[in-house]
Amino acid sequence: MGEKDHWQQHIQKLHGESIPQAEDLSEFFARWRYSGRFRDLGKPTSTCGLCANTGLRYQFFVVRQDTGEGMWVGSECILNFDLSKEAVQARIRSAARQAAWQAGDGVDEDHLMAMIGQLQTIYLQANAGEQRYLRWLVGKFQRRNGFSPKEIGWLFGASLACGVRLDANLFPMIVRTKQDRQELGSLSVNAKNWLAQGTGEKDWVEKR
Repeated sequence: MGEKDHWQQHIQKLHGESIPQAEDLSEFFARWRYSGRFRDLGKPTSTCGLCANTGLRYQFFVVRQDTGEGMWVGSECILNFDLSKEAVQARIRSAARQAAWQAGDGVDEDHLMAMIGQLQTIYLQANAGEQRYLRWLVGKFQRRNGFSPKEIGWLFGASLACGVRLDANLFPMIVRTKQDRQELGSLSVNAKNWLAQGTGEKDWVEKR
């Protein structure tokens, strides 16, 4: 049985839809959209809601536009919807990095050097007080393995003022406390959209 035939049978069983021809699958996929929600389960313990493949660690949540129905699918099946392979790989890399930070593995030297390299242009244009703050941020980042939402907002504003485009993947945000969540809510739409470019989604994992 081919992969598309397997999909057809599973879709019909799961959603009660009869799809007589393999090429008609495109019509099914067109009714669904990626919601922006992603989860890393830490272990390969889950199942794809589309193809029923087991042993999944990373899942993406898709929503049917006409009914609001949702399902979690794996990193291969999500490619049939509206997410590119590059975006999927970027999100998985980000999740793996977050898992390493949560495990206390710290920040590797290459990451730190890349981040400092991006901040250098801002540093050279900053006044003495801003330079002290940037040095403090880098030191805190090494200890905490991430930035608070308020710090992210400051960095984003400083980058705009200096005409520098920072790589969001290098500036992870950690949300742990009630204050962090309040700060997250006060971030500008543009700052949140910039963060989403690094995470592949507009939701951020709370790190405890």
